[in-house]
Amino acid sequence: MTALIDALRPADKTPAGVRRFWNGGYMPDESPETLGNPESVDLLLAFLQDVVLSDETERQRNLDTKAGTLAGFVAVALSLEAGLGAAVLLEKDIACGARSLFIFFFVVAILGLAAAGLFSLLGVLAPKDYEVVHDDQVDQFATEPEMQRPPDQVREMQLATLAKVIKGTRDTDAKKARALKWASVSLSVAVTAIAAQGLSLPFG
Repeated sequence: MTALIDALRPADKTPAGVRRFWNGGYMPDESPETLGNPESVDLLLAFLQDVVLSDETERQRNLDTKAGTLAGFVAVALSLEAGLGAAVLLEKDIACGARSLFIFFFVVAILGLAAAGLFSLLGVLAPKDYEVVHDDQVDQFATEPEMQRPPDQVREMQLATLAKVIKGTRDTDAKKARALKWASVSLSVAVTAIAAQGLSLPFG
């Protein structure tokens, strides 16, 4: 049975003499050699951190600001629509046909505003679904082998980790952007319905 389990177990594709580290790349195991040119690694680190990561962080901040502003606007619009729409419906001098149209567009507007608010909140609260460094790897940082690791290898690990951070940030930003897109669509539907409400009143 043990032989069968070993035969079914996926083969370890890690090259000999290296170990896999957290971002899926490889690092020489207990070896002073590095995977790349140290000067190139330093240039890539500076470029990713000062240009790419900075740009992605700014984009995420802008998305959060837009989503928060939109959520606040929708909350005010929803309260006004609910209050004014209910006040109009309480009037008794509206014809039956106009009242039916008004109620239909009123419901569409409320649902559109509610959806826009929900998508806006999702855009603000969208969490990152990745870990840069796992807990067991954090514990390893305080061990002697890691503290004795050559600086060039540490910089390569930083480069790999930074690349993972940027990829995760882009994935999170994509979710926020999709949520904002649907929030905008929902708000457009709600605004159209509110305008239609005003046009339906003259028929009463």
